[in-house]
Amino acid sequence: MFRRPFCLCRINLKKLIDFSPLFFRQAYSLLQPKTVPFHNRQSDTLVLHAAFGAKSFFKNPICIFVMKRAALLLILCLSLRCVFAADDDVQSASADLPYRPAEPAQPSDQELKSGLEAALAEQDWQNMPELLQQYRSRFLTDQVFADYVEARWRSSKGEYAQAQALFRRVLAQRPEWQEARMASITNLSAARAQPRAGDFGRRLQASDVWQLPISLSQVHNNQGYRSRSSNASRAAYPHQEKNNDALRFNLGAEHDFSLKGNHRLRLGLTSGGTHYWDYYDRSTHFVRLAAGYRSSSGKQSWSLTPYTEQSWLGSEKYTLNTGASAAYHNKLNDNWRVSLSASSVNRSFNNPNHAKYFDGNINSISGTAEWRPDSAWLISAGADYRADLTRNATRASDRTVLRTGISRQFESGFKAGASFQYGRREFDHSEPLYGIGRRDNEYNASASISYQPRRWKGVAPKIDYRYSKVDSNIGSSSKENSQWFMSLEKKF
Repeated sequence: MFRRPFCLCRINLKKLIDFSPLFFRQAYSLLQPKTVPFHNRQSDTLVLHAAFGAKSFFKNPICIFVMKRAALLLILCLSLRCVFAADDDVQSASADLPYRPAEPAQPSDQELKSGLEAALAEQDWQNMPELLQQYRSRFLTDQVFADYVEARWRSSKGEYAQAQALFRRVLAQRPEWQEARMASITNLSAARAQPRAGDFGRRLQASDVWQLPISLSQVHNNQGYRSRSSNASRAAYPHQEKNNDALRFNLGAEHDFSLKGNHRLRLGLTSGGTHYWDYYDRSTHFVRLAAGYRSSSGKQSWSLTPYTEQSWLGSEKYTLNTGASAAYHNKLNDNWRVSLSASSVNRSFNNPNHAKYFDGNINSISGTAEWRPDSAWLISAGADYRADLTRNATRASDRTVLRTGISRQFESGFKAGASFQYGRREFDHSEPLYGIGRRDNEYNASASISYQPRRWKGVAPKIDYRYSKVDSNIGSSSKENSQWFMSLEKKF
């Protein structure tokens, strides 16, 4: 009769350990394929008992769990020993290497631009080339601003001709940038006064420097300003069914005289208008003479410009406008700029029948805020107010306009922009014919696109679309119009 397996018995652990070598040897010999002598009954019994006990020992769950944990502990100890040995090797090797400090982070585009503006304000011409080179190497930089900085730097070195070429390129891209225009005038004045200007200075002294802005636009209209009642419009104005295409032009001559420091006197003569190919009697033309004062200091400037303007409708004199305008510009920081303007004009009609209704004063104020989040985007918003104080009270009106716009300069060279404005015009008195007060809702939208790499000698083509609509509570005053035109602009 077999005894109970020893793994299930209460046995002494020391005895089990002492018995283990013999136990495993006997179990191994039992598993070998050999014949056991029949006469050794006592040996057979011992071997069978030992083999049965070994199999039960290895199948016990507690024993299996202990052996697994022991194997994992052994592997963990060996791994930690390898890690500590490798760390000692790395530390000993790192001790022999020379110390290398961490490289500083590269400044952002906005930080570089702020550094250039600070260098301009402090006239730090020594560090200007390095800052300018870093700024031009960036992916989305304002190249017009970079040209302006380089022009200022070259002007400080006495390279007046190269600086003036850069100023012209800057003003061709942004003609409204008064700070660049003032810097260009200062560069010209220095070139005249300094002997080191060479041939460029002598050419300036020999002739007055005039700016000659020229712009041409081919305008494609739809059916023109027509009433919503198309049948009545065709009967009353049959000529509107014909071609309404026109050529819009503007020619001018401007000259700035330096008075003292940042004070300037500007004289300008401008002529422009719209010429209709099929109907000359609808064409308009004007001549404007202006003489104004301008002052600039740092990031702000203001101006006062009196002017007089004569306009023609067809071949007859139409209106004579005399007035003055004032403007203020302030660049608050790198991203924000505000502009304010006001004007007052006295308008006189040449036709007596028109004069008794529409002669009077036009007063207006305007405010605009521009936000430039980066060098590629420009977002603007503003409001206008205009009061028409006519001789006939029924023609007097107040107009309030809200407007917004956005433009984007793409890396490929395309520049696109769009704007929208809404206006509300209310007349002071009721219409005599209808007996009600006139109320107009005015909608205007525009879009434009240009391709700067196609600029040839400073002339760049530009495609514009304009849409306007007047929704009035008096049907005959409602109208709608859309225009496509391509324009070419150039400043000499």
